[in-house]
Amino acid sequence: MISIDDLEIFILTYNRSSFLTRALDSFLNQVAGLPLITVMDNCSTDDTEIVVKSFQEKSSNIRYYKHSKNVGGIGNLERARLLANKKYVCFFHDDDVAHPQFLQVVLELLNKHDNVDLICTTSTTFTSEEQIIFSDIFSVDYCFFSNKKIFTEYVYSSPFFITIPSKSLCYPNVIYKTENIRKSQINYDIGGKSCDGPIVISSLRNGSCIQIRNDNIFFYRLHSGQDSVSKRNDPNVRQIINYMKFFKKKLSCDLKSRVIFGLYSYKWLKKFYYYGNNPNTKDCWEDFVRVCKGESLIHFYDWIPFSYIVKIIFRIFFENFFISPQKLEIKLSSRFLIHTNKLDK
Repeated sequence: MISIDDLEIFILTYNRSSFLTRALDSFLNQVAGLPLITVMDNCSTDDTEIVVKSFQEKSSNIRYYKHSKNVGGIGNLERARLLANKKYVCFFHDDDVAHPQFLQVVLELLNKHDNVDLICTTSTTFTSEEQIIFSDIFSVDYCFFSNKKIFTEYVYSSPFFITIPSKSLCYPNVIYKTENIRKSQINYDIGGKSCDGPIVISSLRNGSCIQIRNDNIFFYRLHSGQDSVSKRNDPNVRQIINYMKFFKKKLSCDLKSRVIFGLYSYKWLKKFYYYGNNPNTKDCWEDFVRVCKGESLIHFYDWIPFSYIVKIIFRIFFENFFISPQKLEIKLSSRFLIHTNKLDK
């Protein structure tokens, strides 16, 4: 039986004390109780330490770790990974907010299924506090992935599905099995600011994966100070190529996986190229495409002279007959009732 004492949360922060207050509040208000929380301060110069101390007066489960100098986002994550010692761990962002039943649902799923490698969710974006609206969760909708191959295929292909219902995975609140994430690869050169996908995939071993699909279970804040809404930095060309090589290797075990990689490789390359601060000219894009062809990262499907309509028809055919939920063995509509008297009305 996995309990709240088997979970720990590391909140990674730097100079966001006002946002951090809301993130900490969301864990103090968890229906399942308060797990061990460690705030990883990347040498903030604002009042972060004062904020954390005010929360420590409310609970002995809140710890504070401050670096003597800024070690970068990955350095902060690496240190948190070394400090983790519970069975499951989450590396939470300081600007996001969890639903009061988030950990309750996580515990229900961990105890419902054996040998779970990780649990992730979907997300609801917000820009102001007024947009955060919680409603009671009485039943849980989730995807169950029986192994890492199926999960990897889904993570890679689902953002571009045409006919299959999908919801993007959210990375800032992933619940990892601690022994797995401590052994996994964390490399910023694989995807740059999009390296979280490879980090998640690298943490998988021989267990199952779960995506919680309830709306509003996790609120992802959009603001000017975050990399994910900015094009002023990476991923650069080399980081994009490394990202694609990572997934090409992971999706090379059989014919279906190789076709899945090729079917969406061009879309990933285009998405990341214009997501980063790369030269926005036709010549530069075409030079990048030539480099990717030389690296065998673009499938024939994307550059043979088929019309756009023919390609769409091919993708719809392939999705429905080769990577449909049934073919991927994904339970897209799994549902169970929350077992707690605290939610009875």
